[in-house]
Amino acid sequence: MKPQIITTDGGEELVVLPRREYDALLARLGDEKAEDRMSARLVAQMRARIASGAERLIVAGPDGRPSRPEALVGEVVKAARDARRLSQKALADALSITQGYLSDLERGRKNASPELRRRIGKRLRVKL
Repeated sequence: MKPQIITTDGGEELVVLPRREYDALLARLGDEKAEDRMSARLVAQMRARIASGAERLIVAGPDGRPSRPEALVGEVVKAARDARRLSQKALADALSITQGYLSDLERGRKNASPELRRRIGKRLRVKL
């Protein structure tokens, strides 16, 4: 939206801006509250896009870089296993793999074959 310029009866020109543009201007001038409002607005917009499926949330690792795809699979496996109160040993036994291998999968150190991912997904009732 373009700013509107309104002239008062006394001849003074007033500029009407959308709040977003006004906050951006104040933030550039160092107003922290305006910057906080802008940040909150951006976070809310991105959360809405993630919730709608228009964006995908990528989890960052401890170094701040995006996690590798196998790490994302491992996080889902661990969360689903924990939600079902299964130990690593119990799940590993059910899948006929070692507990150490399952641990490596959950930590993103190893990548599961498509067949193993299918079996894990079926056992935990999740889509990998």
